[in-house]
This record gives sequence, structure tokens and C-alpha cells, in this order.
Amino acid sequence: MAKRIGRLNSILYRKSQIYLGKALEPYNITSGEYPILIYLDRKNGITQEELSSHLYIDKSAVTRAIQSLVLKGFVEKIKDKGDQRCNKIYLTLKGHNVQAHIDKALDEWNAILMMDMNKKEQDDVYELLEHMVDNVKMEFLGENGQKIKDRETGDE
Repeated sequence: MAKRIGRLNSILYRKSQIYLGKALEPYNITSGEYPILIYLDRKNGITQEELSSHLYIDKSAVTRAIQSLVLKGFVEKIKDKGDQRCNKIYLTLKGHNVQAHIDKALDEWNAILMMDMNKKEQDDVYELLEHMVDNVKMEFLGENGQKIKDRETGDE
């Protein structure tokens, strides 16, 4: 059988979702919500479309997560002064205050993944994963950086 990393990647993804879901449960944050909170901590006041694009999450999933985070008091939506058709998403004080807990959970998961690896091995793994991400980006972007059609769905 050929070595295919997709299976291993899938296992790691599912296990990370389970681990982070449990670690963040006391703070009422799901594994689908924490990436939004992290990104908003770095770049507060962006649109849902920007979140979707940066996190590689479909717009409907971002919309659902934002609605949940608003109800939980972690974020607020404010109409864009320049374009009343879109909302900007901002962390609330509660959203800012939970960041340390999210970072701790992510650091703990990272420590599990990198257990028994020396610094060079850790750096190599990270570099190789970044390279794979870049490969995927190039596969789904044309030469000019515009999205091309998805080979399976035909979606742009």
C-alpha cells in the first residue's frame, strides 16, 4: 500500500478537534469557533468574508460561528461605516479575556504533537507542513493569484 499522508492528516485533524473541544469546553468555545477568536485577536474589526478567506472556511460556517459567538458574548457585529451592506466583527472584552485559555490549549496540543522530537525535528515538521500548505494554495490559485475552479465541484 502506498504511503498517503491524507489519512494521517485526517486522524490528526479529528483528534485535534476532540482535544481542543474538551480543553475549551469550560469556556463555552467550540473547536469551530476558536480559530475565529484567534484571528480577531490579531486583526480585529474585519468582515466575515475576510475571516472566511483567511481561515479557509466556507462563508456559511463562518456565519454560524459568528452568530454563536455573538450570542455567547465573545464578539459583536457592527455595520461598516463605509459600506452599510457588510458588518465588521470585533472581539468583546470577554473575547479578549479568553485568548490566554485558547493559547494554552493550543500550546498543550502542540506539545503533544511534538513530544519526543528535538528542536530540529520540530522545525523540519513545521517547515514541511508549511511547504504542503503552499503547494495546496498554488493548486487552487491561478498564476495571477485568482481562485480557479475546484476540480471536484466546479466551484470557484
